[in-house]
Amino acid sequence: MFKSIIYLISIVSVSYVVSIIFKNLKKSDVKTKLFFGLASTMELWILTLAIADFTNSSKIALFCVNLAVFFISLTALFFLFFCLNYFKKYKSAFLGTLAVIVSLFVLFVSLTQKFITKVSIDTYGAAIVNSSFVYLPVVLSIDLIIIAGLILLIRNKKGTSKLAKTQINLITFGAAVILLGNLFGNEVGQYFPNLKYLIQVSTLSSAFFVVIIAYTIIKHKLLDTREAVARSVTYIFTLSAVLLVYSVPMILVTRYILNIKLSSTAVVFFIGATFLIAAAFQPIKYFFNKLSNRLFFQEYFDPQLTLDKLGNVLISSANLKDILDKSRNLLSEALKPSKIDYLISNIENDKQDKDLIEILDKNNLYLINTEDDSSPISTELKKHGYTLSIRIRTKDQNLGYLLIGYRKSGNLYSFADIRFLTIAVDEIAISLQNAINYVKIEKFNQELKLEIDEATSKLKSANQRLRVEDQNKDDFISMASHQLRTPLTSVKGYLSMVLDEDAGKINKVQREMLNQAFYGSSKMVYLISDLLNLSRLKSGKFSIEASKVNLAEVVEQEVDQLKDNARTHRINLVYKKPKDFPTIDMDENKIRQVVMNFLDNAIYYTPEKGSIEIKLIEQDNNIELRVIDSGIGVPKEEQPHLFTKFYRGSNAKKVRPDGTGIGLYMAKKIIIAHGGAVIFDSSINKGSTFGFSINKKGYTY
Repeated sequence: MFKSIIYLISIVSVSYVVSIIFKNLKKSDVKTKLFFGLASTMELWILTLAIADFTNSSKIALFCVNLAVFFISLTALFFLFFCLNYFKKYKSAFLGTLAVIVSLFVLFVSLTQKFITKVSIDTYGAAIVNSSFVYLPVVLSIDLIIIAGLILLIRNKKGTSKLAKTQINLITFGAAVILLGNLFGNEVGQYFPNLKYLIQVSTLSSAFFVVIIAYTIIKHKLLDTREAVARSVTYIFTLSAVLLVYSVPMILVTRYILNIKLSSTAVVFFIGATFLIAAAFQPIKYFFNKLSNRLFFQEYFDPQLTLDKLGNVLISSANLKDILDKSRNLLSEALKPSKIDYLISNIENDKQDKDLIEILDKNNLYLINTEDDSSPISTELKKHGYTLSIRIRTKDQNLGYLLIGYRKSGNLYSFADIRFLTIAVDEIAISLQNAINYVKIEKFNQELKLEIDEATSKLKSANQRLRVEDQNKDDFISMASHQLRTPLTSVKGYLSMVLDEDAGKINKVQREMLNQAFYGSSKMVYLISDLLNLSRLKSGKFSIEASKVNLAEVVEQEVDQLKDNARTHRINLVYKKPKDFPTIDMDENKIRQVVMNFLDNAIYYTPEKGSIEIKLIEQDNNIELRVIDSGIGVPKEEQPHLFTKFYRGSNAKKVRPDGTGIGLYMAKKIIIAHGGAVIFDSSINKGSTFGFSINKKGYTY
C-alpha cells in the first residue's frame, strides 16, 4: 500500500504541474518549455516504473524498466539545458546535436532491452537480475549530467540578483534530492536485497523535486506560468486534504473495525475513486445549482459573481452611456425588475426628472414595503413605476439615483438584495464619477482645441501680414540703397578730387573738414553696401567676386582713412604693414567692408587716450587679421548673440545709440563665404579683439 500511495502522489503531482504548463505552453518562454520537457519525461519515467512494479508479466516489466532508463536520461538532458538557458547560454548547436545522438542511442538500446536483460517480480516490484555492461556507464552518465547542471547553477550564481540566487538555491536543492534519491534509492535498492524498500525513495524524490520547482515558480517567479501553477497547486493541496480526510479514515475503519483486508490494488482504486469524486464535485455542484435555480429559484442570482461581472463592465469603458447601459442590463438580468433607470444629476434632465430628484434628495435609500405607504417620496416613486431608490454618491459629490421597479414575480426585495445593491451602487458611483470627469475633460479639450485653432488662425494671419511687411521693408531697403549709392559715390569721388587738390590749393582747416566729410561719405557707402548685401543674402543673390588682393595694402588704405578720426578721439592707432605679404583670392570690396567695420567699431568703443593695434599675420597655411582695442568690451552673457542680425550689446547702445547692428553680422557672413573663420575675444572694460582667419589660397571657386 505504501508503494501505491507513493506512486499515486508522484504521478498526480507531476501530472498536474505538466498539464498546467501545457495549457500555457504556446505563450511561454524557452525556459518554461524546457521545464515542461523535464517534467513530462519525469512523469513518463515514473509511469513506466509504476507499470513495471505493478504488472505480473516479467516481459512487460523488463520492457518498462529499460524504457525508464531512456526517460530518465531525457529528464537529465532537459535539466542540463534548463540550467544552460537559465543563464541565457542555450545557443550551442553542438550540444543540441550531441543530445539528440545520445537520446537516439539510449532509445535504441532501451527498446532492444540491452540495458537490463532480466528482471524478477516480488512484493517490492520489478528488481534487476541481470544487466549489460552498458547499463552502469549510462546510469553514471545520467547522474553526471545532473551534476553538471548543478555545477553550472552554483558556479554562475555569483553576481546574480537576490531573487535569482534564491531560485538557484531551490533548484539545486531539488535536483540534489532527486540525484541522491536515484543513487541511494534505486541503485542501492536494486543491488542490495535487504534494502529493496529504498527503491521507492527514488520515485518519491522525483515528486519532491516537482513540488520544490512548483514552490519556486509560485513564490519566487521562476517561470512565466506563475499564476496558473499557483492556482493548480492550491487545488492539488485541496484534493490531497480531501483524500486524507476521507480516504485514510475509511481504509482504517475497513481494516481494523470491519476486519476487511484490502489488497494494494483495492486501496489504490479506492484512493483514486475518492480523488476523482473530489475533483468532479465542484463541476457537478455548479451544474445542479444552475439547473435547480432555473427550475425552482428563478429569482436567485449569485451576488459575488454578479459583482465580478459588474466590475469587469465598469472598467471596460470610460464612456458614460456605455457604463449606464451595460450596468443597467446586468442588474436587470440579476434582479429581474419591471424597469430599472438612472437619474444622473450632472446630465440635463427634463422638468419632471428635476422634480423627482428634489424629492429623492431627502433619502439615501428608500424602499416601498407596503401599498399603504403614502409618503410624498413613495407617491412620487409609484407615479413613475418604481419601488426602490438608492442614492449614487461618492465621498464628495451626489451623482444621482438608481431607480428600480417592482419585481416581475411580484415578490419584494430582500435584505440580501438591498445589501447587494448598496455594494453595486458604490462601485457604479466611482465609475460614473470617472466617466463624468472624462466627459468634462473631453469637453475642455474640445473647447481648448477650438481656442487653439482660433489663436493659430490669428497667428497665421498676423504672420502672413508680417511676411508681407517684411518683404515690403526689404524691397524699400534695396530700392533706397540703390538710389542712395549713386549720389554718395559721386560725393565721395568729388571729395577725393578736392582733397587731392585737383580743383586748387586747400588750407589745413579745409583739409580737416573735407577729411571728415570724406570719412562720413565712406561710412555711408559701406553702410549701404551692408544693406544691399543683407538684401542679397535673403534673396539668395549674395555672391563673392574674387580677384587677387594684397590684404596688407587694403588694410593700410582703410587705416589711412581713419587716422584723422582716431586722432580726433585721441586714440593711438598702430599698424605695422608687413613686407612681402602674399596676394590672396578674395572679394576686395567686401573684405574692405569687414576691415572698415572692425576698425570703425574699435574707434567708437575705445575711450579717449586708448589704443588700437592692427596685426596682419602670415602663418603656414592661413593669414590672420586682428584688431585689438582697449575699449569697453562685450559683457560675457551677451557674447553668444553678438554676430546675430540687428543685435547690439547693452553697453554699446549707450555709447553709440545710432548703430544698426548689421555690421558684425555681415562681416561674419562675408568671412564664412570666403571659407574663413571669425576671431573674437573680449573682456568687459578691458578691450576686445575682432578679426578673421582665411586660408592662403583664399576663396575657392
